[in-house]
Amino acid sequence: MSGPLTVPFTAAAVFVESTRLKTLFAVLAATCVLFSCYWVWRQERLRAIALSERVGGLEERVKPRLLIRHVPDCPQCKGPLHGGLPTFGLEVNNTGLQSIKAVHLVIESISPLPRRASGAVFPIELGRWDALNPGEPPAHAQLMFWQLPLNRFALSTTVWLPAAAYTFAVVAHALDTPSASTRFVTELDGLQWRLRQIEQAG
Repeated sequence: MSGPLTVPFTAAAVFVESTRLKTLFAVLAATCVLFSCYWVWRQERLRAIALSERVGGLEERVKPRLLIRHVPDCPQCKGPLHGGLPTFGLEVNNTGLQSIKAVHLVIESISPLPRRASGAVFPIELGRWDALNPGEPPAHAQLMFWQLPLNRFALSTTVWLPAAAYTFAVVAHALDTPSASTRFVTELDGLQWRLRQIEQAG
C-alpha cells in the first residue's frame, strides 16, 4: 500500500540540502517501508486465519459424532406386542463422515427414582450395534412404552415405573468416539404422556 511512496521520500532525502528535510524524508521513507511490510504480513495472516477456520470446520464435519433424538410415533420403534399403546422411541445417528464401531445406548439414571423401581440396575441397556455408518438410516431403540391399563412405564420386561414425571439421562458409548448424552423428561399433556428432549451433548 505504501511501497510506492518510499521511492520519492528516499529520493527527496538524498537530494534536498536541508538537514532537517533530509531527516524528515528519511523517517517518512522508513515508515513507508515498515508499513508496507506490515500490510503484506497482515493480508497473509488474515488469509491464513480464514483458511484455518475452514479446515477446522471441515474437520468437525468429518469427525465421527453420535446424535441421540426422540422420534415421536417412530414406526421403527413401535412393537406389535404393545397393541398400539404409546411407545417412546429414540434414534441414534452418526452425523460424521466416518464409521463408528461398537455403539452402546443406555439409560444412565432416572430421577426421581421411585421406590417401586429401586431394583433397577443402572446402566439399563436400550440397544447395541456393531457399527453406525455415515449416510445410513439411524438406528432405533425403544426407551419405554406406556402400559395404559396399569398406568405405568415399562422400560423392559423386568423394569417398570409408575407413570409420573421423570428425567431420563441417556448416553451412547462407542469405540474410539466421544460419548453422546442427552436428557428427556416425561410430561402429562392432557390425558397423554409425552417425552420431551431438554438437552444434548457430545
